Amino acid sequence: MGKVFTRYLLTCDEVVEHKNGNLDFINVFESKILSDFPTKLNFVLMLAVEYNLKYKENRELKIDIILPDKTIKGNSLIIILNEDDNTDDENELFVAINQINIPNFPIDEEGQYTFVASYNEKVIGRHSVLFNREGE
Repeated sequence: MGKVFTRYLLTCDEVVEHKNGNLDFINVFESKILSDFPTKLNFVLMLAVEYNLKYKENRELKIDIILPDKTIKGNSLIIILNEDDNTDDENELFVAINQINIPNFPIDEEGQYTFVASYNEKVIGRHSVLFNREGE
């Protein structure tokens, strides 16, 4: 069985890609102060994974969003890894960098929102963001 693991999972306001392929993450955040609830927020979720999979192995990654009340928000985000990236060499690794633009994300209440990445029902990464009301 192949391997899939998270290199990074983060939230930021913007991503800039340079001509040489380097990425700059602008205003990476783990918490935000907001003036009012409910509100909507635009941001970028970045997920980079390293993987080593054989030809017929599952390529589907899933990202769930856990709300402050511990329920899962809506449908999972699904990412499919490149089917051409396969190998029989267990030491060879491929990298997939996924930029997920999230417009108008509803923040209905204060609290911790957690992004959970999984592969084959196993958690491979998580990133939590705390949203608080201004002045608290």
